[in-house]
Amino acid sequence: GCLCAANFTWGNDTHCQPCPLYSSGPTGSRIPRDCACAAGYTWGSDTACQLCPQYTFKNTSGDQNCTQCPAFAVSPAGARDVTDCVCDLGYSGPDGRPCTGCAAGKFKNVTGSAACTSCPAHAASPANATTIAACRCLPGYTGDDGGPCTPCGAGTYKNASGNASCVSCGVYTTSPANATDAAHCSCVAGFTPSDEDGLCEACETGKFKNASGNHACRACPANSTSPPGAYLAGNCTCLPGFTRDGDGDCVPCPVGQFKPATGDGSCTRCPTHASSPAGATAATNCTCGLGYFGANGEACTACAVGAYKNTSGADACTPCP
Repeated sequence: GCLCAANFTWGNDTHCQPCPLYSSGPTGSRIPRDCACAAGYTWGSDTACQLCPQYTFKNTSGDQNCTQCPAFAVSPAGARDVTDCVCDLGYSGPDGRPCTGCAAGKFKNVTGSAACTSCPAHAASPANATTIAACRCLPGYTGDDGGPCTPCGAGTYKNASGNASCVSCGVYTTSPANATDAAHCSCVAGFTPSDEDGLCEACETGKFKNASGNHACRACPANSTSPPGAYLAGNCTCLPGFTRDGDGDCVPCPVGQFKPATGDGSCTRCPTHASSPAGATAATNCTCGLGYFGANGEACTACAVGAYKNTSGADACTPCP
């Protein structure tokens, strides 16, 4: 009998017809399924070849099914070779080979064999990230997702990843740059936590604190004081009646001198013929000596001939008997 030529098959009992589209067959093919679908195609029905679907490939002609691409790889419809399978977004590897997910802190926003890209500095992403927007600023840094991340400034903190702004520590508090928690906020120099509510309050008079932190204020050296909120030992100055000596200590004004104000100034001498006890705090502590009279702190005048004064102070001279 008659045989159909190559790439033809009996369509009915009277004549040969071409193999289905995208297929070929040997001489003598009798039915459409004797024709083999080309690479990239597989039988969709008994009479038609259709494209291999996405994520599959077929690299030979025949009636076999299309082969699934490696895990996490994609291919277009009609793929003819395993190398048409390329790694999907978020995965990397050679074409046609197994794909490995991008590690945390990296992303890949294209298909193919390109390597994963590191997130911007101070940002991180979950594993298998598919876009730079998955890179979010770390705690202690702020900025748009995928954008540059800026450190939180001193006195602020941020305790979560993302694009939120840094949070202010609060009044009279500070923190180091890049702080990641409110616990990193502490009182500025000159302030200490209140025993009542923990809020920062100024060091009380006579105390100082020269560094940030939540430690207590320190007492000024002996015979000195400071204003509220003192933040240096140098804010402690000598009390009235005291002056600095060569060693920097506050010592009492010597006998015959006085100092009425707080500070590190010198003591002032009493008027001539007047004296005062050590540590005198006012001119009125200066009293006229024996044989002299005058108001405390004022000039002293000698007793007249024929009068005397045998005590110090503001008393008048007494006439001789």
